[in-house]
Amino acid sequence: MPSWTAASLSKDSQWRVVGFDVRCLLLACQKIERATSCGVPNDSKGLQDYPATIDCTVWPQIEQGEPAPMRNGFNLLDELMREVAFGSGEAFLSVAFQMPDSLIDPIADMFGIADKSRCHCLDEEWMLAGYDVVDIRTQSSVLHSAEFLPTAYGPTGGCLVSALNQFRILADQKKAIDIAVEADLKFPEHAPFSPCAVWIKLA
Repeated sequence: MPSWTAASLSKDSQWRVVGFDVRCLLLACQKIERATSCGVPNDSKGLQDYPATIDCTVWPQIEQGEPAPMRNGFNLLDELMREVAFGSGEAFLSVAFQMPDSLIDPIADMFGIADKSRCHCLDEEWMLAGYDVVDIRTQSSVLHSAEFLPTAYGPTGGCLVSALNQFRILADQKKAIDIAVEADLKFPEHAPFSPCAVWIKLA
Protein backbone atom coordinates (compact mmCIF):
# COMPACT_ATOMS: atom_id res chain seq x y z
CA MET A 1 0.00 0.00 0.00
CA PRO A 2 1.22 3.52 -0.72
CA SER A 3 2.26 5.77 2.17
CA TRP A 4 -0.63 8.01 1.23
CA THR A 5 -2.71 9.99 3.68
CA ALA A 6 -5.90 11.98 3.36
CA ALA A 7 -4.02 14.80 5.10
CA SER A 8 -2.49 15.54 1.68
CA LEU A 9 -5.89 16.48 0.22
CA SER A 10 -7.21 19.98 -0.35
CA LYS A 11 -10.36 21.50 -1.83
CA ASP A 12 -8.56 21.57 -5.19
CA SER A 13 -7.66 17.87 -5.22
CA GLN A 14 -8.88 15.86 -8.22
CA TRP A 15 -11.25 12.91 -7.74
CA ARG A 16 -11.71 9.86 -9.96
CA VAL A 17 -14.52 7.35 -10.45
CA VAL A 18 -13.36 3.98 -9.06
CA GLY A 19 -16.48 2.10 -10.10
CA PHE A 20 -20.24 1.80 -10.38
CA ASP A 21 -22.82 -0.43 -8.75
CA VAL A 22 -26.52 -1.22 -8.55
CA ARG A 23 -27.75 -1.03 -4.98
CA CYS A 24 -30.99 -1.42 -3.05
CA LEU A 25 -33.22 1.64 -2.99
CA LEU A 26 -32.61 4.13 -0.21
CA LEU A 27 -35.52 5.34 1.87
CA ALA A 28 -34.08 8.88 1.61
CA CYS A 29 -34.60 8.83 -2.16
CA GLN A 30 -38.37 8.79 -1.78
CA LYS A 31 -38.10 12.56 -1.34
CA ILE A 32 -36.15 13.04 -4.57
CA GLU A 33 -38.55 13.28 -7.50
CA ARG A 34 -36.13 12.37 -10.30
CA ALA A 35 -34.73 9.44 -8.33
CA THR A 36 -38.22 8.04 -7.69
CA SER A 37 -39.07 8.14 -11.39
CA CYS A 38 -36.62 5.37 -12.33
CA GLY A 39 -38.73 2.28 -11.84
CA VAL A 40 -38.87 3.05 -8.16
CA PRO A 41 -42.01 2.57 -6.06
CA ASN A 42 -43.80 5.75 -5.00
CA ASP A 43 -44.30 4.64 -1.42
CA SER A 44 -41.81 3.59 1.23
CA LYS A 45 -43.55 0.36 2.25
CA GLY A 46 -41.00 -2.38 2.76
CA LEU A 47 -37.98 -0.14 2.20
CA GLN A 48 -35.10 -0.37 4.64
CA ASP A 49 -33.19 2.69 5.77
CA TYR A 50 -29.79 1.78 4.32
CA PRO A 51 -26.94 4.28 4.55
CA ALA A 52 -25.36 5.28 1.22
CA THR A 53 -21.99 3.64 1.88
CA ILE A 54 -19.60 1.90 -0.51
CA ASP A 55 -19.66 -1.01 1.99
CA CYS A 56 -21.91 -3.60 0.33
CA THR A 57 -22.28 -5.53 3.61
CA VAL A 58 -24.20 -2.46 4.86
CA TRP A 59 -25.83 -1.22 1.61
CA PRO A 60 -26.65 -4.40 -0.36
CA GLN A 61 -25.89 -4.89 -4.02
CA ILE A 62 -28.64 -6.04 -6.37
CA GLU A 63 -27.88 -9.54 -7.61
CA GLN A 64 -27.35 -9.41 -11.38
CA GLY A 65 -27.71 -13.01 -12.46
CA GLU A 66 -25.26 -15.42 -14.05
CA PRO A 67 -22.59 -15.10 -15.10
CA ALA A 68 -21.83 -12.50 -12.47
CA PRO A 69 -20.21 -9.37 -13.93
CA MET A 70 -16.52 -8.83 -13.32
CA ARG A 71 -15.73 -6.53 -10.40
CA ASN A 72 -12.57 -4.62 -9.62
CA GLY A 73 -10.59 -4.55 -6.38
CA PHE A 74 -13.12 -2.20 -4.81
CA ASN A 75 -15.88 -4.78 -5.52
CA LEU A 76 -17.36 -2.39 -8.08
CA LEU A 77 -18.23 -2.52 -11.77
CA ASP A 78 -16.12 -0.74 -14.39
CA GLU A 79 -19.27 0.08 -16.35
CA LEU A 80 -22.78 0.94 -15.25
CA MET A 81 -24.89 -2.24 -15.42
CA ARG A 82 -28.23 -0.55 -14.88
CA GLU A 83 -29.98 -2.38 -17.71
CA VAL A 84 -29.37 -5.70 -15.93
CA ALA A 85 -31.12 -4.43 -12.82
CA PHE A 86 -34.34 -3.66 -14.68
CA GLY A 87 -35.02 -7.38 -14.88
CA SER A 88 -34.32 -8.02 -11.22
CA GLY A 89 -37.82 -7.15 -9.98
CA GLU A 90 -36.31 -5.07 -7.18
CA ALA A 91 -36.28 -1.34 -6.61
CA PHE A 92 -32.76 -0.15 -7.25
CA LEU A 93 -30.39 2.77 -7.59
CA SER A 94 -27.47 3.15 -9.96
CA VAL A 95 -24.54 4.59 -8.06
CA ALA A 96 -20.97 5.73 -8.67
CA PHE A 97 -18.08 6.11 -6.24
CA GLN A 98 -15.12 8.49 -6.42
CA MET A 99 -11.83 8.56 -4.53
CA PRO A 100 -8.93 11.00 -4.69
CA ASP A 101 -6.76 10.73 -7.81
CA SER A 102 -3.59 10.95 -5.72
CA LEU A 103 -4.59 7.71 -3.95
CA ILE A 104 -5.84 5.82 -7.00
CA ASP A 105 -2.92 6.49 -9.36
CA PRO A 106 -0.38 4.36 -7.40
CA ILE A 107 -2.82 1.46 -6.80
CA ALA A 108 -4.82 1.42 -10.05
CA ASP A 109 -3.15 -1.74 -11.36
CA MET A 110 -3.35 -3.53 -8.02
CA PHE A 111 -7.09 -2.81 -7.72
CA GLY A 112 -7.90 -3.36 -11.39
CA ILE A 113 -9.04 0.21 -12.00
CA ALA A 114 -9.37 0.63 -15.76
CA ASP A 115 -7.61 3.54 -17.47
CA LYS A 116 -10.93 4.53 -19.00
CA SER A 117 -12.17 5.42 -15.51
CA ARG A 118 -10.40 8.76 -16.05
CA CYS A 119 -12.96 9.49 -18.77
CA HIS A 120 -16.08 8.86 -16.67
CA CYS A 121 -17.93 12.14 -16.33
CA LEU A 122 -20.67 12.49 -13.73
CA ASP A 123 -22.96 15.02 -15.39
CA GLU A 124 -26.24 16.62 -14.34
CA GLU A 125 -27.90 13.18 -14.27
CA TRP A 126 -25.88 12.41 -11.14
CA MET A 127 -26.44 13.79 -7.66
CA LEU A 128 -23.75 13.89 -4.98
CA ALA A 129 -25.22 12.13 -1.94
CA GLY A 130 -22.23 12.85 0.29
CA TYR A 131 -19.01 11.28 1.53
CA ASP A 132 -18.19 7.96 3.14
CA VAL A 133 -14.84 7.17 4.84
CA VAL A 134 -13.45 3.72 4.07
CA ASP A 135 -10.71 1.19 4.65
CA ILE A 136 -9.58 0.89 1.03
CA ARG A 137 -8.57 -2.77 1.39
CA THR A 138 -11.96 -4.02 2.60
CA GLN A 139 -14.30 -1.10 1.76
CA SER A 140 -15.50 -1.22 5.37
CA SER A 141 -17.08 2.10 6.31
CA VAL A 142 -15.71 4.00 9.30
CA LEU A 143 -19.15 5.58 9.59
CA HIS A 144 -21.09 2.31 9.78
CA SER A 145 -18.86 -0.73 10.35
CA ALA A 146 -19.11 -2.29 13.79
CA GLU A 147 -15.37 -2.97 13.48
CA PHE A 148 -14.62 0.74 13.79
CA LEU A 149 -17.57 2.46 15.47
CA PRO A 150 -17.28 1.22 19.07
CA THR A 151 -13.66 2.28 19.41
CA ALA A 152 -13.70 5.32 17.19
CA TYR A 153 -16.87 7.11 18.16
CA GLY A 154 -18.58 5.29 21.01
CA PRO A 155 -21.49 2.80 20.78
CA THR A 156 -23.84 5.29 19.14
CA GLY A 157 -21.27 7.13 17.04
CA GLY A 158 -21.11 10.02 19.51
CA CYS A 159 -21.02 13.48 17.96
CA LEU A 160 -20.55 11.93 14.50
CA VAL A 161 -24.29 11.21 14.27
CA SER A 162 -25.12 14.91 14.05
CA ALA A 163 -22.75 15.28 11.09
CA LEU A 164 -24.57 12.71 8.95
CA ASN A 165 -26.99 13.85 6.24
CA GLN A 166 -30.25 12.31 5.01
CA PHE A 167 -28.26 9.54 3.32
CA ARG A 168 -26.49 8.79 6.61
CA ILE A 169 -23.10 9.81 5.27
CA LEU A 170 -21.19 13.09 5.51
CA ALA A 171 -22.29 16.15 3.58
CA ASP A 172 -19.00 17.95 4.17
CA GLN A 173 -15.89 16.85 2.26
CA LYS A 174 -13.55 18.46 4.81
CA LYS A 175 -15.20 16.49 7.61
CA ALA A 176 -14.70 13.25 5.66
CA ILE A 177 -11.02 14.07 5.14
CA ASP A 178 -10.55 14.85 8.83
CA ILE A 179 -12.19 11.57 9.88
CA ALA A 180 -9.99 9.62 7.43
CA VAL A 181 -6.88 11.19 8.97
CA GLU A 182 -8.14 10.42 12.46
CA ALA A 183 -8.92 6.81 11.49
CA ASP A 184 -5.34 6.37 10.20
CA LEU A 185 -4.11 7.25 13.69
CA LYS A 186 -6.62 5.11 15.58
CA PHE A 187 -6.43 2.07 13.29
CA PRO A 188 -2.94 2.12 11.72
CA GLU A 189 -3.20 -1.55 10.73
CA HIS A 190 -6.01 -0.55 8.35
CA ALA A 191 -4.44 2.64 7.00
CA PRO A 192 -4.76 4.38 4.68
CA PHE A 193 -8.38 5.35 5.02
CA SER A 194 -9.91 7.46 2.30
CA PRO A 195 -12.90 9.73 1.86
CA CYS A 196 -15.21 8.36 -0.81
CA ALA A 197 -17.74 10.44 -2.74
CA VAL A 198 -21.07 8.69 -3.34
CA TRP A 199 -23.15 9.67 -6.39
CA ILE A 200 -26.71 8.60 -7.27
CA LYS A 201 -27.99 8.51 -10.85
CA LEU A 202 -31.26 10.40 -11.06
CA ALA A 203 -32.83 9.57 -14.41
